[in-house]
Amino acid sequence: MVAAFSPSLLAQDAVQGLFLGAVFALLGIGVVLIYKSSGVLNFAHGSMAMFSTYAYWQIDRSLGLPVAVSVVLTVGVGALLGAGAYAVVFRRMREAGLLAKVIAALAVAGFLQGAAAFLWGGGQARVPQQFPEGALRIGSVAMSWQQIGTVAVTLLVSVGVIQLLKRTTFGVALRATAQNRAAAKMLGVQENRVAATAWALGGALAALAGALVIPLSALTVYSMLGYMVRGFVAAVVGGFVSLPASVIGGFGLGVVQESLLAVPPLAALSRVFAGLAIATLLLLRVERHFALEQELRALEDAG
Repeated sequence: MVAAFSPSLLAQDAVQGLFLGAVFALLGIGVVLIYKSSGVLNFAHGSMAMFSTYAYWQIDRSLGLPVAVSVVLTVGVGALLGAGAYAVVFRRMREAGLLAKVIAALAVAGFLQGAAAFLWGGGQARVPQQFPEGALRIGSVAMSWQQIGTVAVTLLVSVGVIQLLKRTTFGVALRATAQNRAAAKMLGVQENRVAATAWALGGALAALAGALVIPLSALTVYSMLGYMVRGFVAAVVGGFVSLPASVIGGFGLGVVQESLLAVPPLAALSRVFAGLAIATLLLLRVERHFALEQELRALEDAG
């Protein structure tokens, strides 16, 4: 017997998609920042989020600090992971090819997963929520305060990061590096400092994403892998260069993916939608709509 379509279920799934889309967007803009600065497709991004979230769990359990303070410390852990990965591994690979950088990123991901399993056993852990229990209900549609808070934090952080790149010296240097590395270096841009800052910011965003989403599930060493695949979809929407497009792509993916669950003939498509989206976006070359010509040439040079 085929389940009937329900508008109320569609609305509820779309709301759930907004929450997941916020997480995809946070991960996606972190990937974009790292790629713009160093040409690395950071496949360790999800592992950075996972490791930082274990740190969040440990900080909360051991120190008993207010949740907001624990989250700030967790974001700091993510920033240190990002900057450390660049300083130890990727700084030495500035002139390496794209494949070598991908392999290095996978190696970092494996190291972080192994380190988390060694330190915390890799078993399930319950992570505290940052927002009150309960939900806001409008008619038949409900959204928990954790979900609402995650969407609100993502929007605020996204606007903040976009403004950071538009209005600060760091942002100008990062954009110059992304468009023409040789010219930026000739103009005095310190590429290593810009890249290390971008990696730290990307790691901080990964940590924030993990801390916000995992309280509604359970933490394991593999918890963030599925989210990370979809974070890459968000980054692909922006051609790995546009932060606003990546934010829109993350929210859009979340809403569409979850809404498919409410349409019985298409429910199974939800599981593979992220992969299909990546293939379609790459074939259509959507980055042409969001990236400058100089940035597109830089993408071609990098890959």
